[in-house]
Amino acid sequence: MEVDWDAVFPGARRVDLPTYAFQRERFWLEWAAEQSATSAVDTAFWDAVERGDAEALGVDAEQSLSAALPALASWRRARQEQSVIDGWRYRLGWTPIPAVSGAPGLTGTWLVVVEPGADGTDVAAALRSAGAGVEVVTSAELSAGPVAGVVSLLSVEATVALVQALGAAGIDAPLWCVTRGAVCVVDGDVVDPYASAVWGLGRVIGLEHPDRWGGLIDLPTEADARVGAWLAGVLAGRTGEDQVAIRAAGAWGARLTRATPMADTSAGWRGRGAALITGGTGALGGHVARWLAGTGVERIVLTSRRGIETPGSAELVTELEEFGVQVTVVACDVSDREAVATLLATIPDLRVVVHAAGVPSWGAVDSLTPEEFEESSRSKVAGAANLDALLADAELDAFVLFSSVAGVWGSGSQSAYAAANAFLDGLA
Repeated sequence: MEVDWDAVFPGARRVDLPTYAFQRERFWLEWAAEQSATSAVDTAFWDAVERGDAEALGVDAEQSLSAALPALASWRRARQEQSVIDGWRYRLGWTPIPAVSGAPGLTGTWLVVVEPGADGTDVAAALRSAGAGVEVVTSAELSAGPVAGVVSLLSVEATVALVQALGAAGIDAPLWCVTRGAVCVVDGDVVDPYASAVWGLGRVIGLEHPDRWGGLIDLPTEADARVGAWLAGVLAGRTGEDQVAIRAAGAWGARLTRATPMADTSAGWRGRGAALITGGTGALGGHVARWLAGTGVERIVLTSRRGIETPGSAELVTELEEFGVQVTVVACDVSDREAVATLLATIPDLRVVVHAAGVPSWGAVDSLTPEEFEESSRSKVAGAANLDALLADAELDAFVLFSSVAGVWGSGSQSAYAAANAFLDGLA
């Protein structure tokens, strides 16, 4: 049936279509990565076959082909599963930010918030050079008034109090948290893992208060005029970035990027000696303990605040002992350095340390008390710091810290938890 377009669109006129009116963009999933992963598995398989590397394929060189086929099929399935898992893995990376030309052009009054007794001279000077009026204050000195922006140089605990004070004062200007040596653009960058915790906290603040959040900026320990110019440019919004690391050579923006596929571990990692797992009676600790029990470790020490009284501990011990390992469950508060030192003295031939202690906590930044913040992050932060300090000279095969994605991109109402996990990332 023909349509009478003059009746449908009275008074309209006909025009020619443009040569091509649409963007050549695809909006459905691409499977090239999965196909590539499968091809990589097959390539590795046939490479091992051509080399005659029976051990790499997990088969006995003396087996007949019919007996070896199940082992070969198992090898290929395991490699395919690993390829899928590799496709899920991401890491925090950094990309260079193009230099911006022209003056940053900051205007209005900016607050630089410092700890009592600190001065924030270099940061304040950088803002003044860019045209801003600057007031250097502490959290206790905030008052209502027109403010263009807030730059915090505070510790993670004090930043919580600052967010609450800004809300109470009715200051809704964007808050920028500035740290020094808190993130790792290149190896050796992180000099203060406690400052790393500010990044975990800041990402949660951004989720809970997007209307008054600016971003995160990390400076080098020594900031010159070039660093100051970059700082002012980021604060002025010239880069469009809200998570930036500034160094003497330039600036970098945070990015989540696909992680490099893991190396082939078909030979398997073998443990030895003793292993210590903090938070060992919890779900995560128990999972790690079961894996370690099958790697060759001879003794596993599990710690928790309640020790063997933790529900399920006795059953876990029985299960682990079936692997032929000696298992000990110890009540220990890992945030107590003296208690940790006493515990370590009882573990000869300690080769593996896994820090899995910590409990997720909930509470919006606005309602979090200092006591709640300290309690929520103590076992993760103090526990890791104690183990790191007390084992600094130990000959270990593995020192493992279990972190969380909450510290990487934030998690609403988990400010203390995110901060603690970002600390672990910085410490690692």
